[in-house]
Amino acid sequence: MSKTRKRLRWPALVALLAGALVLAVVCLGYFFPIELAELRSQFELRREGVRAVHSGELAGYVQDYCDPKRPAAECRCIALVHGLADQSLTFKKILAWPKNGWPTPVKIYAWDLPGAGKSSPPAQVADFRVRIQAAKLREAMAPLCSKWIVVGNSMGGWIAAWLALDWPQGVSRLVLSSPAGLEAGRKVSGNPEPLLTEPTIESMKEFQARAYYRARELPESVWREVVRRMKTNPARVIEAAQTPEDFLDTRIGTLRVPTLLLWGEADRVIPPAVGQIWKSKMPAAVWTPVSQCGHLPQKECPVDLIRAIVSMFSFGNA
Repeated sequence: MSKTRKRLRWPALVALLAGALVLAVVCLGYFFPIELAELRSQFELRREGVRAVHSGELAGYVQDYCDPKRPAAECRCIALVHGLADQSLTFKKILAWPKNGWPTPVKIYAWDLPGAGKSSPPAQVADFRVRIQAAKLREAMAPLCSKWIVVGNSMGGWIAAWLALDWPQGVSRLVLSSPAGLEAGRKVSGNPEPLLTEPTIESMKEFQARAYYRARELPESVWREVVRRMKTNPARVIEAAQTPEDFLDTRIGTLRVPTLLLWGEADRVIPPAVGQIWKSKMPAAVWTPVSQCGHLPQKECPVDLIRAIVSMFSFGNA
């Protein structure tokens, strides 16, 4: 075979391989759109300097904007805790926020709770209780920083509150974003958990409509994949594991950690009326409503969430 023919075959082979790659990506996007979105998010985070982390029994991500040559006390450690049926990637926009967007050096950890993301589920179902999940968080966080600003969304807020109650020396500030955890709040919100624990296309569409100020239009193929994924999620087991002792109605008033309550005014998963119950039990907490925002500010209005976190820096030495 002549050298000319060999040279001509290489461009054709490259084009064939490129076409096969494009076809594979298209097929992956059609049949597994959520997996493709997660891979894209992980790639984007790596590009922004975010790296995977594992501590104790938990996995997650860390964005380190602290200077190792400067005193550790100058660095603020922030822990981000996701809600039921979610994972650490929900905080992608916070993790990827540029360094110059923070007024002081920060080290931001987003954790996968047990059974979520890349964290293994516990050996016993009872260990899905929120207070035990808070203990697992403490085991993961304690070796990394001595003081933390903890940000919890939905059930993550419930877990964050228990973390602060049981580890006040480690949690210096709390930002609770539409937290769950009040029995009185379940009566007001109408107990939306079955939308996640008994997933159908209709229930997932209803949850999205309640969760967002401006819900996205998604193809039916994506909704089918959402339901498939949700059926493998331990949300039902997690909800069933909670006991009356796990609720915070009689405990939250004893919390002495400076706290900010962030609530999307369009949240219909845990509506602002529940936030007012939290505020009545925590009169010293800062109440921060956010307009045109729903249940997931880390996705829909990350600037407001970051402003809330930064506002806690001024509460003394966090």
